[in-house]
Amino acid sequence: MATSISRREFLKLSAAAFAGLAPISPPVASFFAGEGRVGTGRDSLPPEDLPGTPLTGRVQSPSLIFHERPSRSSPRLGFRYFDDLFPIYGEVEGEPVRESNRIWFRVPGAFVHSSHVQPMRPMFNNPVTSISGNGFLGEITVPFADARRRPHPLSRTVYRLYYLSVYWVRGLTYDAEGGPWYKLHDDRLDIHYYVPAAAIRRVLAEELTPISPQVKDKRIHVSLSEQRLLAYEAGKVVLSARISSGSRLYQDGVFSGKYRTHPGRYRVERKHSSRHMGNGQLAAESDYELPGVPWVSFFHWTGVAFHGTYWHNDYGHPQSMGCINLTPQEARWIYRWTTPHLHPGEESVEAAGTEVEIVV
Repeated sequence: MATSISRREFLKLSAAAFAGLAPISPPVASFFAGEGRVGTGRDSLPPEDLPGTPLTGRVQSPSLIFHERPSRSSPRLGFRYFDDLFPIYGEVEGEPVRESNRIWFRVPGAFVHSSHVQPMRPMFNNPVTSISGNGFLGEITVPFADARRRPHPLSRTVYRLYYLSVYWVRGLTYDAEGGPWYKLHDDRLDIHYYVPAAAIRRVLAEELTPISPQVKDKRIHVSLSEQRLLAYEAGKVVLSARISSGSRLYQDGVFSGKYRTHPGRYRVERKHSSRHMGNGQLAAESDYELPGVPWVSFFHWTGVAFHGTYWHNDYGHPQSMGCINLTPQEARWIYRWTTPHLHPGEESVEAAGTEVEIVV
């Protein structure tokens, strides 16, 4: 269980470790006001379930243009760059950058298209001081945190870990200043690295209980042309979600009608709550490393899966290497709803499960 400590104690313990965390905007920092307690009644809730928490946006592309109105033809007011943060006051429907996405975010004095902005409700967490067995599953709840080879803010950065990505926490340690750090396991490289404990929320067992396990007639239908996933129970749609499937394949600059995600009939066959996808190298040595991909449900032996996505917000447009990208929240729903089911504390499971149909 998470402990409850005073604000003064928490900041003292975490002062050095915070060097590896993204700054949190003043409205979110107000979590520390009031009763003088950190995370009280909050560190057991997913960030999306926290009432009244303001939104923060993170830039997911190399650069992002801010416009006077929700239209690309309106005057440009400025730029933000990769991993920059800003408050989000709301969303409006405007001129589509692509027809699949008309959503713009209202930000201070401007508007920005939503396709490469990760909306979030950041929060800090109390450290879990008692870690037993194989550890626990943890979710990043700050915009980003730098994972390091040793528990020290000046140690070499291994990866930058992003909001709502998920990891297995194997232990808790402290740096020379008393700052708490979690020891994380990387399933692809089979190494450990460290992140400030304030960045991670423990995922509770009740958040992963199976959804409608008594229903036997379940299936998933994916339309590549519509970029839409439908989940059925006994012929009734229980989830409709926009997706990003494998990117289109072109011949001489013309769309061939084929996608990197292949049509066919499959079954969910393996699940991992967390998966490092990419080339299997350290961040400085590769431009394709995605540690902590959350809620992965594989349906093909080549590694094609449903999973959560923290590197874009452009659902409705095919752009993956073949997998079906979903929001982390929708991916977790699929993970819980489909068979085979994982028991709390299990890292993976393998068995023939829910039917998946993919059509053009």
